[in-house]
Amino acid sequence: MQSAVKEEGTMKKIFGKKAGMTQIFTEDGVSIPVTVIEAYPAKVVQIKTQATDGYDAVKVAYIETKEHRINKPKKGELDKAKAGAMRKMAEFTPENGVEYKVGDVITVSELSEGNKVDVTGTSKGKGTAGNIKRHGHRRGPMSHGSKHKRLAGALAGAAYPGRVFKGNKGPGHMGDEQVTVQNLDLVKLIEDRNVLLVKGAVPGKKGGEVMVTYSKKSEYVLSGKAAEDAIAAREAARQKQEEDKKTADKAPKKAQPAKADENKEAESQEKTGDNANEEKPAAEQEAAAEETTKEEPAEVEAQDKEEAVTDDKDN
Repeated sequence: MQSAVKEEGTMKKIFGKKAGMTQIFTEDGVSIPVTVIEAYPAKVVQIKTQATDGYDAVKVAYIETKEHRINKPKKGELDKAKAGAMRKMAEFTPENGVEYKVGDVITVSELSEGNKVDVTGTSKGKGTAGNIKRHGHRRGPMSHGSKHKRLAGALAGAAYPGRVFKGNKGPGHMGDEQVTVQNLDLVKLIEDRNVLLVKGAVPGKKGGEVMVTYSKKSEYVLSGKAAEDAIAAREAARQKQEEDKKTADKAPKKAQPAKADENKEAESQEKTGDNANEEKPAAEQEAAAEETTKEEPAEVEAQDKEEAVTDDKDN
């Protein structure tokens, strides 16, 4: 069973052409409309690094062509990498921990089914179009003799601003521009034919060139060797954190600041106050006992006098 692990989005790119659309069926009999993309095998022709080029990147060449159709600078670069005659080149930033070398071939096996992908292509050209078709504007009033139902209408005020602001939406050329459709499901990979099936529509006509990358707005799942490498990297990072923590615990602790001494003094003062409060009731008891001792002789004398008076009366 292959390992799988979730990772953040990557700059890995797969280049191919849009072959058309079809449908596939699930086990429950539900049909899924998919776009068939035939990927070009991309050959690594250069590895760029911070030391040599100031940034990290992998340069690839794809789409085989005739040798006389490429210029001399490109031919020299391809000959150096022994890549043959290729019509186009591109770069992408490699994933962390994934290493390429010159001569490697990148195919759809770099991707994994069940992920979200972004597909970039050139949209179909539609020529000159008006505001309604190009920007989705509403029509003008259809009654009261209007002759400008599909025109743009007012562009700006006459007194102020007295001019048309830049970027104002108007009629003009529509389509034939780079468009990216995000978060499409990567339904199936056919590795032996280097084909991938993406749920939904992608920009461009049949035969148009497209670029497939993992979605920037969602995590993706690695499988196979890529997943095993990612899991190993995470485990190594976790072990390093544990070792750093153990080293920090073994290190001698620094002396506590003077604030700790102040806290100790405050505690000792509180204890002294408590002892004084405990001793105070004992002193009060002794004083009360002395007063009681002083009062007893006076009471005895009073009783003796009362008894003497009683005896005199009896006599």
